[in-house]
Amino acid sequence: LKVPAKAHAKFKPTSIDYDARIFSFREWDWTISLTLLHARARIETKPGEHQKRHLKGTNPTAATLVKQRDGRYFLHIPLTEATPEPSDPEGTLGVDLGRRRVAVDSDGEAYEADEINRVRGHYPKVRRSVQRKGTRAAHRLLNRLSGRERRHAAHINHVISRRLVDKATATHRALVLEDLEGIRQRTRVRQADRYRHSSWSFFQLRQFIAYKAALVGVPVVFVDPAYTSQRCHVCGEIGHRDALVFSCTKCGVFDADHNAALNIAALGAHVAVPELRVGSLH
Repeated sequence: LKVPAKAHAKFKPTSIDYDARIFSFREWDWTISLTLLHARARIETKPGEHQKRHLKGTNPTAATLVKQRDGRYFLHIPLTEATPEPSDPEGTLGVDLGRRRVAVDSDGEAYEADEINRVRGHYPKVRRSVQRKGTRAAHRLLNRLSGRERRHAAHINHVISRRLVDKATATHRALVLEDLEGIRQRTRVRQADRYRHSSWSFFQLRQFIAYKAALVGVPVVFVDPAYTSQRCHVCGEIGHRDALVFSCTKCGVFDADHNAALNIAALGAHVAVPELRVGSLH
């Protein structure tokens, strides 16, 4: 059975990959040379100060030319940057990740999740309303909504990861995180909370922290999350956690996330700090 021509989907090309044979970069006037369909052209660019700082003194050999919906063109140039050897830290900065607050560190600083939780509560309502229509325009809108939500979460993760890495750098400490791989499968939540649970972006935040830390030589340590939220950071006894409050029968009441972050920092100290590694052998 022959399919009518109009039934075939048509896609407009929106990007093209370049390698060293058909792409070159010239630093002194910030221009690029690209092989186009009918000729090779030298094109002016408008890099920002951030881009200039990273491109200066480099010789990139690949790029991707991307056409945006509004008709503008962007050139994505991947760069390889050498990372310094991780320094020997003088202490550890533990980080507890959660849904109520994106993160709380062992200094007691909270990185709130109010904005990202607002967005995660807003988009499902809009998505349900649009899905009822079932039209092509509705499907296109759903794709755009999904992209907005991902970009918003990524922006927040970038900001938080930068703050954590800058703090660890300034105080000469290693960053310690829980190894939360498989957390979605290991935890059970109410049906009403399943969307927020499945949209946790812990892995992305962990990736952002890891690569930002590597660029400045800050060690990152991952520890077993078992009992970090249930154990008292002072006496080590198992206590009771209720939302944001941790209670220990011996030591009193603490902020639950701060207590967990202190436990995480203590676990990481035996791995990251050389003096403690030596001491633990005796």
